[in-house]
Amino acid sequence: MITIVAGAGFGKSTAVAAALRDNAESPQGDDCWLTCEPADNDAGHLAFGLWSALHPGTPVDRAGVRPGAAALTEAIWARAPRHVCLILDDVHDVHRGSSGAQLLDELLRSLPTNGHMLLVARTKPPVGLARARALGHVADVTEADLAFTADEIHAFAAMRHIDSGQLEQVGGWPALAELTAGAGSNGVGEFLFEEVLARRSPVDVEVIETVALVGSADHELAADVAGISLSSNDFAHLLSDVPMAGHDDGGWWTLHPLWADAIRNRVHPARRRDILRRAGRALRVRDPMRAIELLVDSDAVEALVEAVRSLLETPWVDAPAEQLLAAHRRIPVSACDRPEVQLLLAAATAPTNPVAARDLLRHVADLAESIGDDRLGLLAVERLVVLCHRRQDVAGVIDAFARADRLATGDHTRATALVVLGKALLAEAAGDATLVLHHLDRLATGELDGYWLAPVAWMRAQALLALGHPGAALAESTIAIESAPIGLRGEFAMLHVNALALAGRCEEALDLVESTIELLDRYGTIEARAMARGQAVQRLAIVGQVECARHYLETARDIAGPEPPAPVHANLAAAETALAIATCDEDRARDVMARSIERHPLGVGRHQYHERRRLALSYVLLPATRRFWDEEPLGPVFLHARESAQALVAVREDGDLRLAGRLRASHWESAWAMMPLPWGIELALAGSAAGSELATEALSALPPARSDVIHAIATRSDVPAVSRRAADVLLTMPQVPTHPVHVQALGPLNVARAGRAVDDPNWRRGRVRSLLAFLVTRRSTTRSAAAAALWPDLDEAAADRNLRVTLSYLHGVLEPGRPSGTPTFVVRTDGGRLELTDQRPVIIDVDEFERAISAAAVEQQRGAPATEVRHLLDAVTCYRGPFLADLGNEEWVLDERDRFRVAFVAAAVRAGELVLASGDALAARDLAARAIAEEPWSEPARRLLVAAYLESGDRAAARRALVACRAMLEDLGVRAEPETEILARRLGESP
Repeated sequence: MITIVAGAGFGKSTAVAAALRDNAESPQGDDCWLTCEPADNDAGHLAFGLWSALHPGTPVDRAGVRPGAAALTEAIWARAPRHVCLILDDVHDVHRGSSGAQLLDELLRSLPTNGHMLLVARTKPPVGLARARALGHVADVTEADLAFTADEIHAFAAMRHIDSGQLEQVGGWPALAELTAGAGSNGVGEFLFEEVLARRSPVDVEVIETVALVGSADHELAADVAGISLSSNDFAHLLSDVPMAGHDDGGWWTLHPLWADAIRNRVHPARRRDILRRAGRALRVRDPMRAIELLVDSDAVEALVEAVRSLLETPWVDAPAEQLLAAHRRIPVSACDRPEVQLLLAAATAPTNPVAARDLLRHVADLAESIGDDRLGLLAVERLVVLCHRRQDVAGVIDAFARADRLATGDHTRATALVVLGKALLAEAAGDATLVLHHLDRLATGELDGYWLAPVAWMRAQALLALGHPGAALAESTIAIESAPIGLRGEFAMLHVNALALAGRCEEALDLVESTIELLDRYGTIEARAMARGQAVQRLAIVGQVECARHYLETARDIAGPEPPAPVHANLAAAETALAIATCDEDRARDVMARSIERHPLGVGRHQYHERRRLALSYVLLPATRRFWDEEPLGPVFLHARESAQALVAVREDGDLRLAGRLRASHWESAWAMMPLPWGIELALAGSAAGSELATEALSALPPARSDVIHAIATRSDVPAVSRRAADVLLTMPQVPTHPVHVQALGPLNVARAGRAVDDPNWRRGRVRSLLAFLVTRRSTTRSAAAAALWPDLDEAAADRNLRVTLSYLHGVLEPGRPSGTPTFVVRTDGGRLELTDQRPVIIDVDEFERAISAAAVEQQRGAPATEVRHLLDAVTCYRGPFLADLGNEEWVLDERDRFRVAFVAAAVRAGELVLASGDALAARDLAARAIAEEPWSEPARRLLVAAYLESGDRAAARRALVACRAMLEDLGVRAEPETEILARRLGESP
């Protein structure tokens, strides 16, 4: 950490810019510059700026980026081994105690060792540095360091060819020394007025005064204030002639504080207020927040109220709540009773105190109605609708739309549209999906604010799904997710998950579950987070992923608390029911569902939307619900689910297989999407026994891991035909081993069962080991290819005979307890093919290795080094040595051996870089040593070793490692990479 603290004109920015140029010419890391502004008192605004500085040239969605200190730290850590320096200029604009200052404090405490900060400010930075100073991690540069010494003043005077006595009054201030050297002793103000402003026309002076008084301006603002026509080129030409004036990429110019202060002191207060008032009015539409700030200073109450009104024209304001609150605090007390100003206060307090904001919005709406200001009333009502809708406050929504209804009696298109939307929301609350769509279809494009595009699409998707049309619901839920603010996307994504599942795309639905829950954990409410996990449990239970479902149910209960709201309670009850069925505990499932329906009766309110997705559960478990479902009008997908449930009931209660045998493909899609796996399998067994080819195909597609479900059905079913069919299917399915089977090929080939190495004498046979090694390499192959690889010198018949014998030995080694005549599980034979399974409980280390490498690559792409390094270390742990190290140099081994070695070295080096950046130099050194042992010619591995020694303070060892690295590069005849040159510079050596 470096701090540079000095007043304006001490050359702070110039010194930093020079350092940046030096680093650009001889890089030692990455510099990321951010100039702070008052809005950075808000942590969200500052975090966005820092995020953008860390990702230069990359478009960033402001609405989609809300990083905290942890995300910023990970973005720096992910760049390891590159060192990153965050340079924050004008940090004095961030005030101590603000959320922005708190963010800087958190960031400073959590920086990885490859992260650095340079804070440039006029006053003491708003962060705690005492502990870091005590550890020797802070270097301070002050005004005394930046000011000219007496010798430097003499040298400067000599360089400017003036008497050093003329600079006695500048106090070592570099900027004033420069001005005095050029303008004499008349001082800054005289120089500005006589040498800069005096030569300008009154209009030009007014433009310069505008820039000084407003703080910054572009040509449009300057032209509006001066009441003239001014091109961007003319404006730039005028300002570029003013010493120490600067501009940003958007064409906004600022004057050095020396000039700005001198001009403010010269301009009459009345004229100053007039310029600020005109500037505020000019910015009312372009930048309402800045307009408010200027108009507060101009004492222009009416114009200030107009600016506030412009700011609040839509339900969403592109300004942080803290910034809104700060603006409200500056508004004169005389204006605080104005309804527009109270509307501003409501917008500022809504995120932290929604109840108070709701009451304030109602008050503003009442005031607007009493004075006949329908437009203002509509602004308050729209904001009230947004607030209540997001909080699922049905009573609040009803009240808000009653107010909109009164406004709609006039000629207010948006109010009328709001009333229509209100009717749709109330129809949704009543569970009437058809009426929801009827009202939404009456809304014309453009009648509502853009905020409502995503919620309206979401409401359509909900209604369409409730009516049994998942395909149409998917289209609408996609629109909702794509157009929603980041805070709403998680809630909308859960609807998308359900639509995918009911459309028969169960794998896609499951793939989306985890990322959706992660999104809700960052932005969602407590209720939404619990509901998402409850729905995840139902989806996972349906496909038989019991352990994962159980984990999500436990966390959902923890989040929901002991007394969850009614929707959450019903959701978790359905999740528990599905999980109980998946674990063959139907008595518990029946009890849980019965109690849930007693508390939340079928067919009441919005709960109906979710009931339909669970109708198969209640239909089969609770006979008392069947009449309700038999009479309920249902859309296609739910109609098929009901008919599937009716077929299962007929099998169980009457032994009647006919309905199960007549189910069509659409029924099976609904059954697999809405019934827990044991029920789906039971129905398929019944259908197959009745002669259904579709049911038989479904059974043949089941993985061997489902044999336990089939075995349970075979033993407990009261329907003889189902029991017999289950027994027949079991004869064709391999039995899953009762203990894990570990196959290790990274290093010498090894097999272990239940954690113990196999002791079968046949495992010592060379060809048995070679056959398994060949299968690990190929996974799926023909018998002839395996025979040719293992016995290349024998004819085809002899080689095939040897393969049959060797294969029988291998089956005995891998599955010693398998009953004679039953199919094998680990190595499967199908006609002329052999296949080594990758299904649990068989665990193959190369699969675990590649899975970890792939997962790390995903996390690296996401910029999540904490999880990336965990996956990398998992991969490194899997690697015991070269692939099939004890098999020699068979042709079919060599390519794979090279591939895994390259992957291991890359993983070890990247893991080492990340653990080094987290402060663990010893672990980084060990990883570097392992990588070098595997690949002595790896420059990144040798560079990691240098960096690890350097970070631990052993510069001598670092130099020795660097010498060894250079010797290796010299042997190869290649030049060092730039990163190696950076390390050499850090060691004080020339590259």
